[in-house]
Amino acid sequence: MTKVEPPLDFHGPTTEPEPQYGGSRRQALCITLMTAAVVLFGLSRFLHLGADFPGGITWSGVLYTDEGWYSNAAVRHVLDNRWYVPGDFNPMVFMPVWHLIQSAVFSAFGMSLVSARATAVVFSLLSLVLTFLVAHKNSDTFSSLLAALLLATNFIYFAYSRLALLEVCMTAFVLLALAVTYFKTVRRDSLAVCLSAAVFSVAVLTKTTAVFALPAVLYMAGTRHATAAKRLPAALLFSVVFLVIVGGFHLTTAHLFPEDFHYFKTVNINDRLSPDLLSILAGVVTSFSRASFLDPLIYPVTMICALIFLLFSPDFRNNSLVRAMMLWLCGHFVFLSITSYNPPRYYVPLIIPLLILFALISTSIRTRLHRWIHITFIVVVSYSIAINGYATLDYLRHPDYSFINMAHSIKEITETRGSCDGHVLLAGDPANSISIETGLPSISATVGTRDLKWKLEAYGPRYFVSLGIDVNSLRVIGESYRIEHVAEYDVFGNYLQNKKVHLFELHDKT
Repeated sequence: MTKVEPPLDFHGPTTEPEPQYGGSRRQALCITLMTAAVVLFGLSRFLHLGADFPGGITWSGVLYTDEGWYSNAAVRHVLDNRWYVPGDFNPMVFMPVWHLIQSAVFSAFGMSLVSARATAVVFSLLSLVLTFLVAHKNSDTFSSLLAALLLATNFIYFAYSRLALLEVCMTAFVLLALAVTYFKTVRRDSLAVCLSAAVFSVAVLTKTTAVFALPAVLYMAGTRHATAAKRLPAALLFSVVFLVIVGGFHLTTAHLFPEDFHYFKTVNINDRLSPDLLSILAGVVTSFSRASFLDPLIYPVTMICALIFLLFSPDFRNNSLVRAMMLWLCGHFVFLSITSYNPPRYYVPLIIPLLILFALISTSIRTRLHRWIHITFIVVVSYSIAINGYATLDYLRHPDYSFINMAHSIKEITETRGSCDGHVLLAGDPANSISIETGLPSISATVGTRDLKWKLEAYGPRYFVSLGIDVNSLRVIGESYRIEHVAEYDVFGNYLQNKKVHLFELHDKT
């Protein structure tokens, strides 16, 4: 028995709303222009992929390190056919999916920052399509396209979809897991639930924080059945498949790589949880207020309208897609509230459920409420698209390439100076990111199961690269090597405490 969704309005029949922008020709032209804008802004992500990240969006050191850290297994596999380096940072033992995808991309298209970032762009385009399709099932074409256009032009999402990070890929898999059970293309309910659980497992193995979307995906899997008696078995089936895949992988890697597994879990999960009630309450306030940077207009409008509709519209409250999106939003806000470290990129997954809710609300506002509310709504949306679209186009007009220029300079220095044994290994926290562009093998300095002294003895790096003058690391290196300062670079405008990137050559004292 197929469940019929209630209409998304305060009252009235469940029909496709009449367009409010006048006439079939004007409607067709409007939709055509919006579709063209979505395509153009979506594909614009491929332009200048090697350019620096826009300034003023992040305060964390992610731009110097994280692209390399979370692609390092793929880089190692391409360079010397190994996934794992003892003592170094090996996040693949906890989250393997992105490394596997990047390894396939590097093998097919060559290893570079452009190819690594292009992978993230492809997943952002997948999210764009899925956002429209999922929203369109409960709203009209105009509102669904409007949500897709807001996503395509959103400057924050645009910027982060051009970095080889995990959030965009993870979000795409979560959205796909929801779509598998939401659409009826898979006829057998049990098969759809199993596929959804498998896709969601991939999302969690891409980035662990996807687990906070579990209530939303689990709820959507249950909605394939009209009665509560059948929903419980569906939820149990989903849980079993999910636990077998994710639990099986983690049990295996915990047994094979116990130190790495424990290190990653401790640093990225245990040390960041805030069990204190006051900290959690403060985190709730902070996360809700900080999320406004995603879009200072669309975020508050959507949240306020959603609250009003939930209070006064039973049809809106009872709609399964609304409930799933609210569960996704609430789950992610819980994650942001209970953890002590929340850089801006952690907020990016909120954009998708936010804009799907926006599409559902938009249909009702345009067709059921007072004309002046409709006009005000259109003005707000138009202003948001204009501001975000201008920021995107302005960024693309003035690309800067400080990080890639630095990487090429370091590569040239290592080739010019040479090595008596042909061994050139780059150490330092930014080193993994530099490896993606240059192909130089690298190890991290401050992260991993072994300290820097152990790594120096085990691997004997020839060069050390650091953000700022890393006094502690240089002191450790100085015990075994004579240190020569070779170069310094202004990268990303030195946005992190005005620190430059420094390159040192290490000469064995013996």
